[in-house]
Parts: sequence; C-alpha cells; structure tokens
Amino acid sequence: MGIAFKKPEVALDRYPYDWRMKRFKPYNPNLFFIIGQKLKQPDAKGRTWWDKPYHISEYETVFDMAQDIEDSYISMNWFYKCSRKGEFVAVFDHICIDLDCYKYESNPTIQYHDLGENYEILLKFCDDNNIPRPSNILSSGRGIYLHYTFECPVPARCKGRFQATHRELLKKFIPWGADQATYDFSRVFRIPGSVNSQHPRRHPCEFLDYRGQFYDFSTRKSHRRVVHRVRL
Repeated sequence: MGIAFKKPEVALDRYPYDWRMKRFKPYNPNLFFIIGQKLKQPDAKGRTWWDKPYHISEYETVFDMAQDIEDSYISMNWFYKCSRKGEFVAVFDHICIDLDCYKYESNPTIQYHDLGENYEILLKFCDDNNIPRPSNILSSGRGIYLHYTFECPVPARCKGRFQATHRELLKKFIPWGADQATYDFSRVFRIPGSVNSQHPRRHPCEFLDYRGQFYDFSTRKSHRRVVHRVRL
C-alpha cells in the first residue's frame, strides 16, 4: 500500500465512483453487500440485531433507504455469497479505523479525544508518527471513523496483507482509542447520514473531512514490503 495523492485515470475509467462513500466500487455484477441495524429491544425471536444481503445493482436505492433508519450499518467489504462471513469476502476497497475516543474518561490509554479545529490535532498526530493521513474523516455519532481508501478494489487473495496492514494501523491509533478488534472481514460501520441513537442529541454519522487521497494497495509485494511502503 503505497501513497497516491490523486485519483488514477485508469481507475476512473474502469471502476464506478461511489460519491456516497467516496470510494471506487468493484466493477463486478455478481457481488453483494450487507445492511444491518441494531434493535432497541429484542424482537420476537430474541434478536438484538438484524442484517440483510443486497445485490450490488441495488446499492444506490438501498443505501438511500438505510440513511433514514436509526443505527443502520453497512458492510466494509463486498461478498460473493449472500453472507457476511469473512470466508465469502470477494473484494475490499478501503480500511476503516474505528476510534472510540469518547471512552477517554474510562480508558487511561486514550490520550486524544478532541479533533480540534480543522482536525489539525489528528493530522499532526499522523505526521509526527509517520502515519499516512486518512482519505476521509467521519463522525460515527460519538467516535471517529478514519477511512484509508484504495485507488481500486483489491481481490480477496490479498486478505492476509490487508489484515496485517489493518492491524498495524490500529496499533498506531491506540492513543485515540482505536478499537483493536475491528480488522475482521465481516465488520460493519455506521452509514453516513444515519442517526446514532446513543448520542444525547442523536448525532448523525457524517463526513467531517474529505481529503481526496487514494492509496495503492500493492498486490505484487510481500507483506513486509507493503508495511514498509506505508511507513508504519
């Protein structure tokens, strides 16, 4: 995963751009994504969570619908079966770092919890610690999401390097309360535009900063080389 600071022309031609998530979607008509929701109380079957797979052709319609659902989530990755199990992941297009910085009062390892004006504190933290700046910064309603978006979707054969890079980034953001368990392929995150009911003022998940930076996830180099190129 090397650094690229502008959209590659080849990706603009080959992959559809998803303005909702500010990423490049896979150009594959046979993939699925997952939409889910936390329930305020268990349903008749005792479930506290539901999720449902949708075909990629339904993406725009379902995404718009889910934005109006409280506490709604979308899968990080794309799947070749109607299941959110990691074994069925087909393509991934970004790394999502979940910062639970709102837990700073109860977690002594969290040193930073305020983004500051124009997010200069977080960006300075990245620069001072040789961490690539995120492509996007989002509010999850209480915490922060950082997205490292790839210049083109990456196939599942690179899952090992994807997880290794994800884990390294998570370790770097421990002072911000990075959730160290969020590197699995079945992970979901809040849909931008949806409301976080756990916030006292029902704060929505929303993009705070879009930097337009895309990253090249090398599929030809070893894991050690990938980590070196990202300067982790």
